[in-house]
Amino acid sequence: MDTTPSARAGPAAPEEPRDGAGPVPARSGRPVGGQARVRPAPTAAAGQWERFLHRIRYPLVLFAAVVVLGTVAFKATWAGYGASWMDALYMTFITVTTVGYNELYPLDTVGRVVAIVVSVAGIGSLFYLLAAVMEFLVARQVSDPFGRRTMKQRIAAMSGHVVVVGYGRMGRRSAEELAHERVPYVVVDSDPAVAESLGPAGVPFVIGDGDEEEVLTEAGVARASGIIVATSNDATNAFVVMTARSLNPGVTIVARADDPASVRKLERAGASRAIDLYTLGGRRLANTVVRPATVDFLHGTLRERRGELAIEEEPIPEGSVLADRTLLDCDLRRRTGASVLAVFRDGDTHPNPESDFVLRAGDRLLVMATVEQISALRQLTRP
Repeated sequence: MDTTPSARAGPAAPEEPRDGAGPVPARSGRPVGGQARVRPAPTAAAGQWERFLHRIRYPLVLFAAVVVLGTVAFKATWAGYGASWMDALYMTFITVTTVGYNELYPLDTVGRVVAIVVSVAGIGSLFYLLAAVMEFLVARQVSDPFGRRTMKQRIAAMSGHVVVVGYGRMGRRSAEELAHERVPYVVVDSDPAVAESLGPAGVPFVIGDGDEEEVLTEAGVARASGIIVATSNDATNAFVVMTARSLNPGVTIVARADDPASVRKLERAGASRAIDLYTLGGRRLANTVVRPATVDFLHGTLRERRGELAIEEEPIPEGSVLADRTLLDCDLRRRTGASVLAVFRDGDTHPNPESDFVLRAGDRLLVMATVEQISALRQLTRP
């Protein structure tokens, strides 16, 4: 089930199955509200590698010494036969590993004593080495069976990411879209089976109820740029929204609503926006019938980016050269190739702005452009 205690759950929608594979690991990208910042991960892997080398250094040195001394001994024993160093090393190898092939050259009494000593010392040192390796692997697995410690360190190093609460069908689809956009994200769900699907894929996750402060704190909500609340119960979503809002008052929270009446309730609880899935889906179905070409075009630019064309939001920060200038003065079409479709300001939308429209710091431009043109626009908007 999705994240929450059943005691708080109100009338719930049918449970969402967890079929399908998890999403591909997300790479650092550009999430809601600006550029993601993923600090370098702690050197946990390097530390584990150092501990592993420390654990096996003595058995490894002992085994190497047996191989070297055995090779020298066999070389000396077969000196009269003109044996090469490779012959001596080969004899040492088949002796230590107990393969049991015939000797390359005859062994006298001294040679047999050498073979016995090399066999005993080699087998002992080899098992000592293998035991050290297995001890390290077993201890690591027992102490951290699902890699939770490493996962916590990864999440602690993330900033500007998106937290996806609830990994049912809707949450999984949202995560796949974030991965497609190369936006880093963390999944929160109460079902331990999520660890089995996301862990091998390398996707950061936290197992726990999404309305618990400790769980959301572990997911890095305080450093997140956005939160997607996608459980299948509206009451649960309200609790998650309130908890997340208390931890990060300025974060963008988008919540799923199964009941149209829950939209305003979720927004009053603190959601930046609540999405009524059935209303949204119904509009999409109707628009696809009435104006299919428009729907296909918008879907292609927003999701598939056909021909590298995309629709993006670009903020105008303080100190930008575009601030306090008209669109005519900015001349974005000529300088970057991007077309301004609308300007968002203080919660209002100004569609198809005129050339004398004055841009201000804090405005967000809705532009349609290619990837290269969007990159040029970002360079221009920087302070």
